[in-house]
Amino acid sequence: IEGLKFKTSFNFDLINYNTLDYTNPKIGPALENGGGSSRLNSRTFSWTWNNIASYDKSIGDHHFNVLAGMEAYSYRYDELTASRTKMAQPDMPELVVGSQLTGGSGYRIDYALVGYLTQALYDYQNKYFFSASFRRDGSSRFAEGNRWGWFPSFSGAWRVTNEDFIQGTAFNEVVTDMKVRGSWGMLGNQQIGNDYYPYINTYATNAKYPFDNKVSGGAVQTENKIQDISWEKTTTWGAAVDMTLFNELQVTLEYYNRKTTGILMQVNVPNTYGYPGYWDNVGAMRNQGLEVSLAWHKTLGGVQLNFGGNFTYNKNEILSLGNVDVQKDARTIRMVGKEFNAFYGYKSDGIFQSKEEIANAPKYTMISNDRLIPGDIKLVDINGDGEINPDDKVILSSENPKYTFAFNLGARWKMFDINLFFQGAA
Repeated sequence: IEGLKFKTSFNFDLINYNTLDYTNPKIGPALENGGGSSRLNSRTFSWTWNNIASYDKSIGDHHFNVLAGMEAYSYRYDELTASRTKMAQPDMPELVVGSQLTGGSGYRIDYALVGYLTQALYDYQNKYFFSASFRRDGSSRFAEGNRWGWFPSFSGAWRVTNEDFIQGTAFNEVVTDMKVRGSWGMLGNQQIGNDYYPYINTYATNAKYPFDNKVSGGAVQTENKIQDISWEKTTTWGAAVDMTLFNELQVTLEYYNRKTTGILMQVNVPNTYGYPGYWDNVGAMRNQGLEVSLAWHKTLGGVQLNFGGNFTYNKNEILSLGNVDVQKDARTIRMVGKEFNAFYGYKSDGIFQSKEEIANAPKYTMISNDRLIPGDIKLVDINGDGEINPDDKVILSSENPKYTFAFNLGARWKMFDINLFFQGAA
């Protein structure tokens, strides 16, 4: 069928890893414990399979492209370890030679993803563009009934300079190409660190219980998880203008608004809960900003010149942290209404100039004022209670820059060229 294409690809990775650590029983400290031997055997096997079918068709001024596909991914990891001491033969590192078992363990990890996608593209006279796509993804990280997520997206664009009422005008002499576009879409995320089974309660089998005046082995639950967790969802909408000026300078202005809900995070629990925090879809965050990019190319007298630059402004805001409004660690804070991972600490006000200034300073609770000397940092008593203590800590800045920028300059003449690149953040 004309216009119909199909592509399939399959690849896999297989890694076998084996180690042997051996301590000769007749050398050094091993003389006392009879030496030892330990082994680790592991195998990692993963495969990816992609299938894409597309159909492309033009009917007069109408152009269509339809795509459907499936992608699957599987991962498995097996590990086995064992160790023994009191080796009977000094030149035989095999475990069977050791008479005392000192350790042994083994475990397996299974993880799988599968996704189905469809996409439809349409344009009319290279002026009006529309697209729609739908994804359905499933992850083994979630329990049955919560494994699947739907993620649609839509976009549209209008090439203004292809309109008859624009072509040949004074505007078109300056703006030789211009496209206005907008989009709305949703994506999912199922990554939860190294927890491949975040919905399954875990148990330890090394617990000890007293029964009939004897200590017996048993199992104990170590984590209490919930089964209704599912995909994080990020919804993004935006609008942009792409322009070419004087057939030389490309300019793009783009606004985006990205909101992530159901962020998978560990819920803070009281000590009386008896278990560590569990994963749940409780977080929410918004990022919105503006991106500007420029690109210029020109040839003057055999010299090819080029310039490129981009500028980005991003505002980040935490919308929800679940059952708390604040989370702190040693140097950062996460607070609803503020930026993610903002730096949190004491505000400085210069340095002490004299012992008299130290004597009149608020009382430092983390260090005795007697140990302060001229040249030490002077901290601000934010709440005015006459003491410098943790209540005086404030948000100072964020580890995420609000502004980023970069630009490059280049020139080429015959076989010689030079390029300069600059970047920064604030």
